[in-house]
This record gives sequence, structure tokens and C-alpha cells, in this order.
Amino acid sequence: MRHLLLIGGAAVIAAGCGPDQKANAQIPTPAAKLPAGEVPAPTPKDWVGVWAPLSCVCDGSEMMSDAKTRDTIRLSIENGEYKLYALTDPVKMEGKKVSSAALAVDEKAGTFTLSIGAGLGEGRKVHGIYEVTTDKLKLCYAPTDKPRPTKFESPKASGVFHEEWARVKLKK
Repeated sequence: MRHLLLIGGAAVIAAGCGPDQKANAQIPTPAAKLPAGEVPAPTPKDWVGVWAPLSCVCDGSEMMSDAKTRDTIRLSIENGEYKLYALTDPVKMEGKKVSSAALAVDEKAGTFTLSIGAGLGEGRKVHGIYEVTTDKLKLCYAPTDKPRPTKFESPKASGVFHEEWARVKLKK
């Protein structure tokens, strides 16, 4: 479960990344609030949906190499909210929310900002770049006190996350 927050890393970025921080990561208390005063922005329709992690690289190291761990993480994006879940039953898609952030996307610039409203890093912000297709979401981001990434990479000792997510096809 410690690796849970090393993906959807917006919640984790506040704690940093890398081997030392990985050992200290904890699952935050679930909550469903946005930061005080934050109003959800419209979410681009390409982002809306449920996503499963393919990869999460921080400081040049893959944080989710174990498929079993990846299978317990889901990201839900809708109504201007980025919500990370730990699945207790991947078949039924049941679990608990462990992180929540307000999502602001600038489609023309290909950039985004997350304002963490609940969970680890509550009250902090990250910013980054993205690419989204029908089936894949690529994110690369850093804390707002660092420059916004311009490439989809996470160099060693950078504190930058590079994540790739696959859209989950939900049963109707």
C-alpha cells in the first residue's frame, strides 16, 4: 500500500519522491473537498473518465513496476476534480478516495494545474504539461515552486513526475 501514493503523484509531490520519500509515504485520510475557495473548472471532455496507471516515474525511477500495485490504483477525472482511489475490489471498481485536487486545464497551451484539496499535500499546487488521446493520458508535472516541465521526462533528482495512464473501459 505504500506505493499507492507514488502514482497520481499530485498527492505525493508535496512529500517529494525518490527512495527516501517512498519509504515514508502514507495513505492520507479520505476526503472529498476541494481547496477552500476553489470552484471546479469545466473539465475537457478528453480528460473525463476513469484511468489506470501504466507508469509513474519520479527522479528517473519507475515507482510502479509491480502490476499488482498498479491494479489497485484508479484515477477519476470529472467536473474539474482529479480524484485518486485505492481499490479494495478491482472487479467491482470499489475502493476509497485517498486524494482529491481541483483541476485547471489550459487546452491551448497544453498545460494543467492541480490544487490539492484533500490528502497528502493538502493545500499545495503542482503544474505541468499533458497529452491526451482517446485511450491514454500522459502527465508531467512539478511543484509550482519549480519550473513547469517542458518535456515528458523525469530526470534524476528533479522532483518531476512523469505518468502515463490508460483509460478504463467501464461496463455498462
